[in-house]
Amino acid sequence: ANQKRVISYIQKNVKETYSLIGMDDPSTLRMMEKENLNAFKELIKITNVSLLQNVIKTYCEIGMCNYSTILMMYMEQKKANAETLEW
Repeated sequence: ANQKRVISYIQKNVKETYSLIGMDDPSTLRMMEKENLNAFKELIKITNVSLLQNVIKTYCEIGMCNYSTILMMYMEQKKANAETLEW
């Protein structure tokens, strides 16, 4: 049941997002749906929940609340979190 809800959410979100920019052809929609589903599968494996919550809050507040964006920005934040300034 949860898998069906996730798929339904992804389909609705992708359709809305890509219809707004005129890219709602079936090929683009299926490609982006698959990308979001794969991102969701990666996101549920994340152990640094506090960092993930911060990323979700930041990007959902500005209307960029899809799984692929959240995963990409999480990975960037995680990478930046591990870096230090060096000469």
